[in-house]
Amino acid sequence: MVSVIRRLYRPFPAKSIEECERLLPRLIEVARGSAKADLVICNTSFADVVLGEVVEGTSVAVYRRFVVGVVDSRRHSIYIGDETLVIDSKACKPSKC
Repeated sequence: MVSVIRRLYRPFPAKSIEECERLLPRLIEVARGSAKADLVICNTSFADVVLGEVVEGTSVAVYRRFVVGVVDSRRHSIYIGDETLVIDSKACKPSKC
């Protein structure tokens, strides 16, 4: 699993502006749920620095090192496909939630 994460998430910025512009339509498709994410971290919490609170019970969808969605854990299935790496943060191991 570590090798998969290293392959997907090399240090930023590794892409040119042109490459990011080329990825934008695909990022939008994944964010809408019409295409699948590379990685979904489910059953996690994150800090909302604007509201100053911790939001629990969320899932984070990632495509090519870009966060494309943060949703309630019950709705993350729209981002999961056959090739999606799913990490259940409560179990701390790869799973299909």
